[in-house]
Amino acid sequence: MKSVIGSVFLVAAVLIASMAQTHAEDIKFHILNESPYDIQVRFFSKARTVFWPGQHSGYDQKDHVVHDYNLSCNPGEQICYGAWTMPHLADKWGVGDTGKLGCAKCCGVCGQNVSQISLGLAK
Repeated sequence: MKSVIGSVFLVAAVLIASMAQTHAEDIKFHILNESPYDIQVRFFSKARTVFWPGQHSGYDQKDHVVHDYNLSCNPGEQICYGAWTMPHLADKWGVGDTGKLGCAKCCGVCGQNVSQISLGLAK
């Protein structure tokens, strides 16, 4: 009896997970590093505790070309970028390295394409 109940819960969990994945959408950010420094970029969900690429990592931008970041997210979810100079974190943009800075126009809605964001010394 216990194995039947366990199997039912497992099947239910798999179905719920697959349903969540079929409803996923994307958001695309385009970020240009115009500062004289290397930077790192991280993205934060405002609705969940989710980070791209991870909570303690960032995407490196060591050049001065536009980088496209295509992130899988939930429909309607608000995603914000944070960026900072490396290695000293002297300059920060968007919501910063922790996701806690206030910002204007640093978030987008899942399912949309965000306009190019240029990060330089003038924030």
